[in-house]
Amino acid sequence: MKVLAADRAALKAKYRDLGPIDAALDALIAADKKRGIETKVVAINAKKKPADAKQAIDDIDKDSPDYIALVGGPDVIPYQDLKNPLHSPGGDKDEIVWSDLPYACDAPYSANIHDFTAPSRVVGRIPDLPGVKEPSFLLALLDVAAKWTSRAPADYASCFGLSTADWQESTKLSLKALFGDKASLNLSPDSGPDFDEKLLAARAHFINCHGAPNDAQFYGQKGGAFPISHRSASMKARRFDGTVVAAECCYGSQLFKPKNADSWSIAARYLGGGAYAYFGSTTIAYGPATSNGLSDNLCQNFLKKAISGSSTGRAVLEARQEYIRATSFLAPQDLKTIAQFNLLGDPAVHPVKPPAARGFAMTAQHRVDLRAVGAQMRTRRAVMQQVDTTDAVRAQLEAISARLGLASTDVMSFESQRPGVSPARMGIAGAAAAAPERARFHVVSGRRPVAGATQLPHVVAVVAREVAGKLDYVELQSK
Repeated sequence: MKVLAADRAALKAKYRDLGPIDAALDALIAADKKRGIETKVVAINAKKKPADAKQAIDDIDKDSPDYIALVGGPDVIPYQDLKNPLHSPGGDKDEIVWSDLPYACDAPYSANIHDFTAPSRVVGRIPDLPGVKEPSFLLALLDVAAKWTSRAPADYASCFGLSTADWQESTKLSLKALFGDKASLNLSPDSGPDFDEKLLAARAHFINCHGAPNDAQFYGQKGGAFPISHRSASMKARRFDGTVVAAECCYGSQLFKPKNADSWSIAARYLGGGAYAYFGSTTIAYGPATSNGLSDNLCQNFLKKAISGSSTGRAVLEARQEYIRATSFLAPQDLKTIAQFNLLGDPAVHPVKPPAARGFAMTAQHRVDLRAVGAQMRTRRAVMQQVDTTDAVRAQLEAISARLGLASTDVMSFESQRPGVSPARMGIAGAAAAAPERARFHVVSGRRPVAGATQLPHVVAVVAREVAGKLDYVELQSK
């Protein structure tokens, strides 16, 4: 079963006439029925407030639908307003991480990301264009959701890869893991922003470039050069039918009101051109330059599953679950990563035809398994809180910052605590409960001055885990 969550009052206030939208929703319901998916529209009242919207989706989930699709952008059904644990005035200036993650969790409304580290629902968003008063974009996306068809695995065996030159080692690792030698890696500079049809015809796109707020372009990097690597204006005349996109870029999935036809966000341009799914970040995203981590891992997991027979929504849920389970303790940068990446597109779409035994609809057992994983994660959830930074640790972090050439650095420390395992869960009668597990993390968030690219965040986060008084750290760059 799939639920289309629609705030009719908000849609009517925006578009006045809901007739065309209702007709498109009816067409989607009829198309899903032929696929064996029972789809219905459920009217919600989000009131454009995150807490009200969260409660409305929680009420929908009482019927345990296989898929929940939010109809409309953030000015119709708001993103959840999660506090950014990496926020600092001199570094990561995102106060809020705008997220659909809480809609995928059964925990009640909260502004704390660590309350949503046990996702168990398949959720995606079929967006419209914020601030635009006519519904042609939304109607086009609903038409894609009605007419999608699954293709053979071979149709997604190649990839259009795009990376900054400075991050090519990281991107090569991602593409190798996903496609072997069948991916086309384009580096900026000197590739782009106008790519030929043959390159863009690949139905899987993996992008590891810079992004900026409310910007219709992505950027490359080589040293101090930041050329445009991909731009919406160059994409408006072409189709992206069936494309699945994973974009690591800062603000890569941000939805904003376009000034004109050339200034649509790149996410909107892909979706408007027929893409089946776009997985990207609403805020500053992070990853290492020469290895894989954070946004690299989450985007890899999503794309791997989306082109292997899973629905795009299930691919997101499993990618989140695997990321969380693979991390012994979620550090502040992990929390931001799992919250900031959202799925744009109908979550029930299967880009690749699944094995015959599975069929298109999620089986009851699949649903039970996914929810069971979420429940297990919830019982072992680690709670993180900010603590004072000791003078000794601060001195170590400031020395690291000086070596890396960071300006305007802010130091933060966090302690994460996870409940101990009970004797019953360990199968030991009469044993004492294990003590809670703890980990301490320290973050320096600053900006590396770069001339000629003032529109880009250029945040560098040094994240250190404290072990026996010493710091094991990694340098992360904003995308």
